[in-house]
Formats: sequence, structure tokens, C-alpha cells
Amino acid sequence: MMGLILYGIMQGITSLRTLERLARVDLGCMWVTGGIFPDHAIIGRFINMHSKSMGGAFLKA
Repeated sequence: MMGLILYGIMQGITSLRTLERLARVDLGCMWVTGGIFPDHAIIGRFINMHSKSMGGAFLKA
């Protein structure tokens, strides 16, 4: 999941729905994530659950 978020940031994507779409259509993203296709709600929950360990400055757009 973290790979998906980092890959999205490197591509300039910050929207959860766009990250969801990226995981389904981008081959590089599929390789980084190991082929998982999380829903945008799951991505958001992951970010909320792990925001402290990721650091506040990391998640600011």
C-alpha cells in the first residue's frame, strides 16, 4: 500500500480515486504494488491509520 502512495506522489497524483485508478491501469504501479487494487476508501483508511508513522510533512500537499 505504501508503494502505491509513493508511486502516486512521484507521478504527481494526490487524489485517492485517482490512486485507485492508477493501481488498475498503470503497469509500473501494478509492479510496485504486487498487483493489489485497493478501493479509494481502503487507501484513505491506510493513510489515516499510519499518518503518525509517515510524518505530517510527508502527507501535506
